[in-house]
Amino acid sequence: CCAAHEQLAPRCDRARAREARERVSAHVLSAAEAAGVELSRACVLHPDRDLLREQELGKKRKAGVWHCPECRKKFRTERHIDMHLDAKHNKSLALSDGVCLAELCEMLRCPGWAKETTLSMRKAIAGPARMSGGCFEGELKPHRFACEARMVECVDDHRSDAGRKLFQRLNQTLCKPISCEWRRRCYLEEGLTPLQRMEFGCDERMRGRKDKPYISTAGWVALAFVAALVIFFVVICICALCDDDQPRAPPHLRRRDDDGRYRSSHHDGAQL
Repeated sequence: CCAAHEQLAPRCDRARAREARERVSAHVLSAAEAAGVELSRACVLHPDRDLLREQELGKKRKAGVWHCPECRKKFRTERHIDMHLDAKHNKSLALSDGVCLAELCEMLRCPGWAKETTLSMRKAIAGPARMSGGCFEGELKPHRFACEARMVECVDDHRSDAGRKLFQRLNQTLCKPISCEWRRRCYLEEGLTPLQRMEFGCDERMRGRKDKPYISTAGWVALAFVAALVIFFVVICICALCDDDQPRAPPHLRRRDDDGRYRSSHHDGAQL
């Protein structure tokens, strides 16, 4: 039992790793290609270090069906084939020195991670930690230094102009934003124009999606209370209008009750 567990690789979030892989391609590999510099094999962002790369490249989708690259089993969704690979074909990953890219999402600012971070900061603003926004520079500083150390490993030749420029670009793109100032500006400030976001180095917004304002639990309760009041007054008004619109019988068709009040005779004509 223990030996079997030792052969299993730690689970790597495949969906989050795919987001990270796209970020690496867009911001790291493209920068290296533009600079004419090859990433060092020691770089954690080098494609050869990607733990799930071979399995992800081996997955095929034909006619809406996913085919396992290891055993050719078929699955309807990518989530199900991911679960199958984790359960049945995880041992081969244990022998690899690969890197789970999902663990680097803070540095790469994967869309899923960015969304969770933004929501967490907005919740903090609505609560007791509104001054800090749930972000503490002392906690982020070691992460930023670790990022810079990783970028140093990504470039072999720091003496060449191309190597220095690549390091500076990677450091500016991935490491500098690991700060509370950047996160508050890019994740919390509303109304920034595309030009301002570009000047501040904010990530592009995902197409087809808009940031939704965060509403706290107290806010939802207040909205529900106001909605209930509105519905109550609407019902009262409708009832009052309906009561006023009811036709009244003329006096000669009404008779007095014992208490002296008039009552229409057509409602109980059988008693007249």
